[in-house]
Amino acid sequence: MPIAELSLVALLYLLLTVLLWRFVARAGAAEPAAVLAALPPPPRLGIGLRLAELAVVLGHGYVLFAVMLAGHQLWFNFAAAISFMVLVGCAAQLVNQLFLPVNLFGVVMFPLGLASTLLLLAFPPPVLRLEAGYTPLLGIHFLLAMLAYGVLCVSAIYACGIFVLDRLLHVAPGGRRFEALLRLAPPLLQLEGILFGSIFVGFGLLTASIVTGLVFYEQMFAQPFRLDHKFVFSLLSWAVFAVLLLGRWRFGWRGRVAMRQVLAGFALLFLGYIGSSFVLQVLLHRG
Repeated sequence: MPIAELSLVALLYLLLTVLLWRFVARAGAAEPAAVLAALPPPPRLGIGLRLAELAVVLGHGYVLFAVMLAGHQLWFNFAAAISFMVLVGCAAQLVNQLFLPVNLFGVVMFPLGLASTLLLLAFPPPVLRLEAGYTPLLGIHFLLAMLAYGVLCVSAIYACGIFVLDRLLHVAPGGRRFEALLRLAPPLLQLEGILFGSIFVGFGLLTASIVTGLVFYEQMFAQPFRLDHKFVFSLLSWAVFAVLLLGRWRFGWRGRVAMRQVLAGFALLFLGYIGSSFVLQVLLHRG
């Protein structure tokens, strides 16, 4: 495993995290708390920070694929899955920042990149043995699943952000200690719209992943379909997001109830493969 390259990516994520928090601190110092109610639009990241984010994400992707595809084999475990999920999430955050006022959430997403890289160093993946060998269908299914994980991870972070910002907005003006967060954040209604757009994309990817898993299961795994915990958790997560999107469209669901459903749906999806794989591979030492 390229330990030196992974360590370099972790260091770059650490430096990027420091730069982003300095950006947040400067933005908060730019306006006193007394004028928070009439703030201008959130400040945008400079070109230097944007290029630094892009370089770190590209480096993460290059090293991760070098780890997973070393020796023309597939090396994979829960740590690689988390790293892949966070990589997709960071890439999605990069794209969102180009068009939407969501710079604030980079200070959460990119530190997760640091954590996922360190996790991969601590738990290097073994070779994944496949009964049917690697097939293009399996590659498509795997990619769809990881894209769904990453996009819905961003959605979960946005939902947590809405919780925090809603609490801050209800604190008395004299007690606001995180003015920078309020200054950098878009209005809550706009942020909710961004959140549900992200959920819609993630839900589509999750649907495609489940459909490919059902239709092509035998071709991918060389055995008849069998109901396992991963499929059950994925289906439960799909149902939670389906109900949420239907409620949003039909009844205008929003606020804390909707945010809890986002977190519940992502938690089910996370437990379906990554959580269960952690228990089996680390706690029980099975495969």
